[in-house]
Amino acid sequence: DNFLIILDTSSSMGKDAEQNIRTGKNIIGAITQSLPTDLNFNAGLRTFGHRDRLWNKPTTLAYGMTQYTQDGFQAGLDSVTYAGGTSPLPSALEAAGKDLRGSQGNSAVIIVSDGQVMAGMEGAPAALAKLKANLGNQLCTYTIAVGGNPAGERFLKGVAEADACGFSETADS
Repeated sequence: DNFLIILDTSSSMGKDAEQNIRTGKNIIGAITQSLPTDLNFNAGLRTFGHRDRLWNKPTTLAYGMTQYTQDGFQAGLDSVTYAGGTSPLPSALEAAGKDLRGSQGNSAVIIVSDGQVMAGMEGAPAALAKLKANLGNQLCTYTIAVGGNPAGERFLKGVAEADACGFSETADS
């Protein structure tokens, strides 16, 4: 009924000529463009890890939470133009709780990241546990690791497993 995609826009996503952020955006675009348009999803796109010149907050809602439209979601995704800053995933998960507050039905949180454990990332499992406590069995969390870093993939797998509903994948798979 509801999905919220959280995109890592921290500096580690901008390495390798912005390849990780480009890959993340391409995966998100492919997912959202494949969704049936006749279903009434509520959707959102939240980013975290910003440079001051992008947004002055550690996490921002680039789209939603609103009824999903392909064009609207794509416009939100297109507004993400570069990566930089730290990795406050816990802040994004806390904000996701506010984004999903009052939502009816089942919700999915999909985190797209390289999983690089920079300053601020360590508290992600605890922040997810708090989110899960508030939403209960109506929440499932999924992660998609980009960049091919084994440590990042393990970290994101641990985040997904902290929910006990959902799973972790890599961009390559």
